[in-house]
Amino acid sequence: LRQQEMLYSKVPPAYLLSHPVSSARLDAAEAAIATWSELPKPSSNIRFKRIQTKLSAFISEPLKTQRLLGYEDNDNSAYGISIAYALEGKTHRALEELNKIKNWETDAYYNEYAALLYADLAELETAQEHFNKAYALSPENPLLAYSTATNYIALEDYAAAINILRKLSVDEPRWPAVFRQLGIAYGRTGNIAESHLFLADEALLKQNSKDVKLHLHIALEALEAQKDDSAYVALKSKYDRLNSYLQEMDK
Repeated sequence: LRQQEMLYSKVPPAYLLSHPVSSARLDAAEAAIATWSELPKPSSNIRFKRIQTKLSAFISEPLKTQRLLGYEDNDNSAYGISIAYALEGKTHRALEELNKIKNWETDAYYNEYAALLYADLAELETAQEHFNKAYALSPENPLLAYSTATNYIALEDYAAAINILRKLSVDEPRWPAVFRQLGIAYGRTGNIAESHLFLADEALLKQNSKDVKLHLHIALEALEAQKDDSAYVALKSKYDRLNSYLQEMDK
């Protein structure tokens, strides 16, 4: 898996752009396993088999996966072969294999996967349809919420993106990327003050005092020009709070 990430030197698939890198996942898993006194027994349920298939497809050569699973005729084999095609950049073939899975459109996991494939094809409207289905089925999944929102930004539906990202910022208050996307979305709607306050949030979480100062300076200038705005008091309060955090950081 660590080697797979190095294969994409130019344009990586949407999956790698919207999920934690495999090396980070492996490090986290290995650290967690090291704390267990007894390893859990593998389950026989559908979810475990699906994860097993996904992992196998990612660590094996695509041709090997296609050859080994080509003798089977079930949902997991179709999923594994689909991933193999996706890793080769054969996205249409990957979608054909996905469509062999029974009732996949009622499953959040497969809808997210389909959305990522359509995003790779730059079919963002279709991708959004599947992100929305997945998000409706699994609204508490933070990675899914983030991907749904960032695709809305790509489609220039900033209001929908902001709605999801604001909720996510409450649920995941230490995730810098969420605040960055909020900054981007507000900036593109012309709300400069709120945009830079969220970008200051991101910089603060990254302990980057230089960027915090820059974004707070821009936000304050924008706020001074909108003192009569109904949102001024709330935004100025947020500015003051972030500025106090910055003072603490610089001590």
